[in-house]
Amino acid sequence: MVTGVVEAPLPLVRDVLLDLERFGRWFPQLREWRVLERLGVVTRVYGRQTFPWPVKDRDYVVLYRWSDTADGGFSLEATGVADAGPPAPEGVVRLEALRSLWTLSADGGRTHASYLYEGPSSGRLADWLSARGARSRTHAVIDGLAQEVARRAVGKTP
Repeated sequence: MVTGVVEAPLPLVRDVLLDLERFGRWFPQLREWRVLERLGVVTRVYGRQTFPWPVKDRDYVVLYRWSDTADGGFSLEATGVADAGPPAPEGVVRLEALRSLWTLSADGGRTHASYLYEGPSSGRLADWLSARGARSRTHAVIDGLAQEVARRAVGKTP
């Protein structure tokens, strides 16, 4: 899990996370991102991430669920689903057993954000690379969120 502070009020940060159609513009390493279906507080999304050689690219279909918490915060959870989207492109590893969780809490005009990713890797090299890169990738996720929030705060997002 990685945590950070976004210099913006929670409602703005929440709006950026819930704009799932634009999520792929700021989330690191995404090569492809498509909202497949919206059903109230659940959204089905296809994503494909690129990785450096020798690790194969990964793709997944996830269900996003969100809720406001009793303490005034917010959570957005993604859970991998099997057989719920387009077939994996050739040479891409389909992830099915994965989960991510965003949690937000207000701190005056700032927002504390945490991001947790739990997912499989395969093979010794993939495990080593995953462990080595996990911290930088997850920090890049918080940084990407903060940068997108800042762009929107000044009206620079199309």
